[in-house]
Amino acid sequence: PAGDRVRLEAVLGLYPGRAATDFGIVPAVPTKKLVSVATLVSLPQGKPKLVRHEKRRLACVRVGSRVHVLEDACPHEGHPLSMGLVRDGRLVCPWHNWTFELETGACTFGGESARRLVSEVQNLIVSVLSAFQRMRTARHAAEAR
Repeated sequence: PAGDRVRLEAVLGLYPGRAATDFGIVPAVPTKKLVSVATLVSLPQGKPKLVRHEKRRLACVRVGSRVHVLEDACPHEGHPLSMGLVRDGRLVCPWHNWTFELETGACTFGGESARRLVSEVQNLIVSVLSAFQRMRTARHAAEAR
């Protein structure tokens, strides 16, 4: 029908100054999809632990009731970060001492930042976003250009 054509044209921008909602089109709201990867009690306090989820290896670090989740591969040469040490809110790779902020994954000693996943703890279940979300430093943004 003609009304559908007008709605489609509105979405495609053929009616400047008119929004898709003017034609009864409601844009989809993205929702975050969380997947469970561990229980809070299975993670030791202040020490990284390897957690396998599907084909991923994750280095999970519990700090109080929060859990920081990094991809379990140092960006330098791929050594498992789950074998590292936690010091002053940082995870230290045991191979070459590259150091990463738990909060952001930013590298404070070495080069490239670690991949960090957004995580949540609810009802003692640790969940991460289903897709990896890399928290980038300004350096990464510049490298991507």
